[in-house]
Amino acid sequence: MTFNMKKIGTVSMTGAALLAASWGAQATDASDTSPAAQVHFTATVTGNTCTPEWTLGSKMEVPFGKIADTTLATVGDVGSTQPFTLSLKNCDSGIKKVAVSALGTADGSDKKAFANTAASSGAASGVAVTLWGGSDHSTQLTPDATSQAEYKVTDGAAAMSFVAKLERSAAVGEKGTKDGSVESIANLYLDYE
Repeated sequence: MTFNMKKIGTVSMTGAALLAASWGAQATDASDTSPAAQVHFTATVTGNTCTPEWTLGSKMEVPFGKIADTTLATVGDVGSTQPFTLSLKNCDSGIKKVAVSALGTADGSDKKAFANTAASSGAASGVAVTLWGGSDHSTQLTPDATSQAEYKVTDGAAAMSFVAKLERSAAVGEKGTKDGSVESIANLYLDYE
């Protein structure tokens, strides 16, 4: 009796390939409860927008400079005020105004102010940043995004002016504040109306 070795080898190789393929199929079986990857897609589709004249997602620096602790003698005292403006252009014709809200970390003593988030070892304490907006800067933008400052859109553009204030928010130690650095972040959100 003679066997055709070529056929046996082909059958063995085919069987080994099928076995290996079935092992790979088990690893990616859809009934497995552990996904190999999760992809999260998000988007907002809107017809009415404006073009910001700043780089989206970038930090805009508003420096207060050096402030004498004597200007922050009591809670509520303002040590420095810094105005700044964000401008929009190319607004769609349907946009009549822009409402701005802010989100950030609230100060521990003044929940309407943005906390000093500088590294604790060198951070000033007893101070926080308040943010004011609207045409006359009378609307305080709070870190919980519950207030909005409104700006008119004229000829497809809006100049949104704000005022940031470094204020004493709490009493700390004999001087009322602890010397150090101040850093605070307000994330601004725009609603076109």
